[in-house]
Amino acid sequence: MKAIIKYIKQLYIVIVSATLLHSCSIYRSQNSSIDDAVSSRQKVLVLNTNLERFHFKRLLFQKDSLYGVASKNSKEAKRLSDLISAEKYNDKYLKIYLPEKDIYEIRQKNKSLSTAISIAIPVSAFTLAVILAVDPFEDISLWSD
Repeated sequence: MKAIIKYIKQLYIVIVSATLLHSCSIYRSQNSSIDDAVSSRQKVLVLNTNLERFHFKRLLFQKDSLYGVASKNSKEAKRLSDLISAEKYNDKYLKIYLPEKDIYEIRQKNKSLSTAISIAIPVSAFTLAVILAVDPFEDISLWSD
């Protein structure tokens, strides 16, 4: 019974770890232009001139101004609260004004790699859980006398 509980705990840890890592976003390493980031309508990572990182759902151009779209309760909305636009994007999101002179770098989300990682992590976690549960080396002891 203790052995079963041990394997269940290991399986639980592996599944929880896979779930936590499943929703990660991976960004491209090369810099992207503002026009490319706006036209892609994907998640972006913006670094300002102080090299602070800001994650946005997308970038918008409205009335010759650049805005980042972020959730109402996001870290970005709290950190950039003085730049939040009066007009809302929709019920869940806010528009945050981004002065172009303060932008150092923009990185777009790497959709293909994010998808591949999102599939690979749970599959490898499941495989590891099966290996831990089955324990194929139980009867083979290489180091015993």
